[in-house]
Amino acid sequence: RGAQSGNHNARKHGFYARVLTPEEQEALDQAAVLRGLVSEIALLRVKFMALASQPDTPPEILVKMARAIARLVTVHERTGYGYG
Repeated sequence: RGAQSGNHNARKHGFYARVLTPEEQEALDQAAVLRGLVSEIALLRVKFMALASQPDTPPEILVKMARAIARLVTVHERTGYGYG
């Protein structure tokens, strides 16, 4: 009875579960209570920090991620949600 062994359907952020470490998952869980694009911005920041700490990450990837984060922050602020 119940879900099959290994079923993660009820798990929060199941879509991201395969690409996040337990520490990153915890950080995302903490950000999940935020409104608007904040949780997506938080996810990108968590992954950015993980990639930035790896010496073999190409700088171009970090620049693209930083720009994506900046764009999301701008859109989020324009929607009127703010961060407070």
